[in-house]
Amino acid sequence: MKHFMTLALVCAATMAQADLTITCNPPYGAVVTAPNGTVYYLGTSCDAARKGGGTGHWWYAAGAFIVEINGQSVRYPRDIECDVPYCLPPNLRN
Repeated sequence: MKHFMTLALVCAATMAQADLTITCNPPYGAVVTAPNGTVYYLGTSCDAARKGGGTGHWWYAAGAFIVEINGQSVRYPRDIECDVPYCLPPNLRN
C-alpha cells in the first residue's frame, strides 16, 4: 500500500506539472496558467498578481517556484524558463 501511495503522488505531481503553462512576457516577467485554470502574473520585481484579483510575491525554492497571493501559497515543481530574476522569499529580501 505504501508503494502504491508513493506512485500515486508521483503521478499526480507529474500530471500537475505537465498541465502547467508558462509563457514569457518580456520585459515584464511571466504568465503562469495552473492546471485548475488560475492565471498568475509573475513580475521581474518578484511581485505576483492573480487574474481576477489578488497580489503578492513569488520566489524559487528547492527546484520549484512558489506564488503567494493574499497570504496563501501554492508550490509548483518547475523552473521558469523566462528572463526573470532568481527571487528569494520575502523574509530574505533586502
